[in-house]
Amino acid sequence: MKLKRISVFLFTLAAIILEALPFSAVLNFANPYGEPHRALFSYFDPINIGYANFGPFLTAALTTALAVLTLICCFIGRRGIIVAVTVLSASAVATSLMPLMFGPRYMTATGFAITGCLVGAFIFSLFFLKSSRISYNK
Repeated sequence: MKLKRISVFLFTLAAIILEALPFSAVLNFANPYGEPHRALFSYFDPINIGYANFGPFLTAALTTALAVLTLICCFIGRRGIIVAVTVLSASAVATSLMPLMFGPRYMTATGFAITGCLVGAFIFSLFFLKSSRISYNK
């Protein structure tokens, strides 16, 4: 039981570390010579919001909230907190895929690794949610 809680936190922590790297989020700028200029930023960099790429910053905010909530869940294993961890991890997975709406050029390998870490956290939170059901019919 404790291993599932810790594994959700470790997946989330790995996603935060990957999000902090300076080559996680992509912005493509127009170039008068043809091929667009590709600039790489961290998920936590506010320049993404300035250029209307909201997905990376939302993913970073949700992942940070997920890490805090998972730490709380490690010490207080109430079902409501576990449900919140599951919903928050599903939301983080959805927002991590938002740059694909602009096209595949807006995702990096690091972005796909972040999505993979968040999917792992979501799967382990589902396992943890399923094992936390209490049987009152004894």
